[in-house]
Amino acid sequence: MWKLLSYVVTVVGSSALDTHANMVGDDVRTPQTIPWTSHAFFSLILQALAFLVIWNVFQWIRTSTTTHPTTAQSGIKEKLPRDSVDTGPCSTSNANKTREPGVWTPQKINYPEILPCPHGIMEVQPIPYRPFRWGEYHVTMGIRSMPWSEWIELDSNFVYYQRVRQFRLRTRGGDVVRVLPSRADGVVIVPGGADAAKELLYEVAEYVVRRYPRSFQVTRLQPSAPHIPSIGNIPLSWDYRMPIQTITALATGVTYDFSKLETLRCVDMGEEAMRIVTGLVQEDVAIMIEGV
Repeated sequence: MWKLLSYVVTVVGSSALDTHANMVGDDVRTPQTIPWTSHAFFSLILQALAFLVIWNVFQWIRTSTTTHPTTAQSGIKEKLPRDSVDTGPCSTSNANKTREPGVWTPQKINYPEILPCPHGIMEVQPIPYRPFRWGEYHVTMGIRSMPWSEWIELDSNFVYYQRVRQFRLRTRGGDVVRVLPSRADGVVIVPGGADAAKELLYEVAEYVVRRYPRSFQVTRLQPSAPHIPSIGNIPLSWDYRMPIQTITALATGVTYDFSKLETLRCVDMGEEAMRIVTGLVQEDVAIMIEGV
């Protein structure tokens, strides 16, 4: 594009100079000479004008094709992302912007569709990660959009990881799983991590049974259950279904009963939730809670 612009500008400037020179040379009775500085100045003016015209046309074409594409031109249908927040008829986002410290109005969300893995995890080969690329390397935070179907990745090493993990839980106990209790910092009460651990457990369980349906099985509470697990009166489940009661990892044959959490409180409940989470994933797990 730049080469084309330069070519057009040069041709326009040269043509204008040739025309001017012919007009001067035609009058043989009154020969005139124009200093080369006049030619250069005249050429610069013409080139600048031609550049502005062509540049404005180029910008107009680019803007009209990128900001207002038709469906036939782009082939893309506009749609809201499935993981977008659904605030319903009354938006609560503005209310949360003006909230008091320690107060938060819950918002409904539409959980994303998870692409089911067609194989059992024992048939999935580990992903050959390449942490560095040859050549110049810049240290960055590596923040990028994450496909929801890649949130938790499991493979044929799952059983090996679980053997090591269960051994560490038996031999080290509280040194490998720990949840901080609530504490008071002056007039502000800082909640601990127990509720966050419980919420994480239900989120992970809902995810893995959708992502790896051939490797996990769940049972759910009945609508007549006397107690529905929740946090802040919000049930711990996806898509308005009943919360999970038990989950079985078929590769290890271990079944985890979530009802045990309802018999525990505070730190004990949070640490038990984290122990169950470790039986469903291969990665180390940490929860970071921003202060109020």
